[in-house]
Amino acid sequence: MIANITQSSTLAPLLRYNNNKVHAQEAIVLDIANIFKFDLKLAQCIIDAYGNNPKSNRKDKFLHVSLNFLPIDNAVLTDAILKKLASEYLIGIGFDEDHPYVVYKHDDTQHPHIHIVTSKLNMNGKCIAKANDYRQSQRVTRSLEEKYNLTRVSSVKSEKQTIKDREILFKGNVSLKERIDIHIKHALETLYVQSFSELVSYLNSYHLDVQTITISDKLDGKPIVHEGLVYNYLTPDFKQNQKGIKASKLNLNPTMKNLEQIFIKNAEIHSNQKKHTKKVLDSIFSKYDQVTLSDLQAILLANNIKLNFKKDYVGKLVGVSFTDTKIGLKITGESISKKYTARKITLLIGEKTMFKSVDRKYASSPEKANKVYVIPTNGSPKQTTNELKSEINLDKSLDDCSFEVFETQQSEAIQNDDAISDVDRKKKFNPFMRRKRRL
Repeated sequence: MIANITQSSTLAPLLRYNNNKVHAQEAIVLDIANIFKFDLKLAQCIIDAYGNNPKSNRKDKFLHVSLNFLPIDNAVLTDAILKKLASEYLIGIGFDEDHPYVVYKHDDTQHPHIHIVTSKLNMNGKCIAKANDYRQSQRVTRSLEEKYNLTRVSSVKSEKQTIKDREILFKGNVSLKERIDIHIKHALETLYVQSFSELVSYLNSYHLDVQTITISDKLDGKPIVHEGLVYNYLTPDFKQNQKGIKASKLNLNPTMKNLEQIFIKNAEIHSNQKKHTKKVLDSIFSKYDQVTLSDLQAILLANNIKLNFKKDYVGKLVGVSFTDTKIGLKITGESISKKYTARKITLLIGEKTMFKSVDRKYASSPEKANKVYVIPTNGSPKQTTNELKSEINLDKSLDDCSFEVFETQQSEAIQNDDAISDVDRKKKFNPFMRRKRRL
């Protein structure tokens, strides 16, 4: 399920496009919601009145959303389900339950899809803040796919488009608007920048800049001041090269107000990812004395974390970072904790992977100190014998191990290995038995 969002300053073109499909028998009016009468002209008047509320001076007053599904879901997508999907989608992106809208069901393509037309302003003239939040829209579509058991459709661009985006990022042989759009999206949704200064620094590195401008206006005869953002090219010496593009004209609408909301979300994402990565690393190195680089990569990857590292010309580890495989966020080891800098991780990495010693009391016995309690691949506890080696190569057995099972089997192994049982110990060292013999 993919949602395509467009905005308009007038309602007529949005309805005209869909009504022409209806007249060509390529679509039907599926629903007219929150209007007291199923009348398209009446719905147009009410939605138009919402969008042209005199309390608002916005230009993006009306919203047009198409929800697209795979042909394999055709049997599930009855008219009743499509109505529910339209309603729950709008509520999910921030609209009120009683907000008026019109739904069209189109049959002009092989894949089923519906079109929703409504106003971005509510009855009080206030704009629905999340109506153009594309990330919120994606979260809502993922949730609806799970709820109605629909086939999940990735909204990630095709490989061909991804290559084109990379060319825009690193070559820049495109228009100013297209280049800025891609760079803004890369900074906010891939790098997850957390502040305006970080965004400016990133844009400057590609000879782009953003400036704050002040616009004077009047509202009800009273002077007001608006602050806006303008994105433009910079020459290598960082002087303005040409007239810029307003934030409202770009795809993600990166105004200062919208950016501040995104920065807050990105800061939370960074914090959560650091906590998760630190928790996984702490768990790994609390179980092992040392671990090979390949085994460390395998364990982290099983927890949706990719290990990135750099080595110098002699093979020494000089840089470490961790990437979340789900969202693509990369964070350095140093930002997680001082324990996980490249220098510190080098000390934890060895030629072979070794579990930590089971108990400190075994250190007094050389024979037992060399024992390490290992989990066999068949999952059954292995008795501790002198043949057990203190080193284990996880290439064969790591996939069948879990830390919880390992701890349980450690405990069982210790109990089985004790030379003197609890009962025997009491008999041998019970002070009352010694007193009884004296009497």
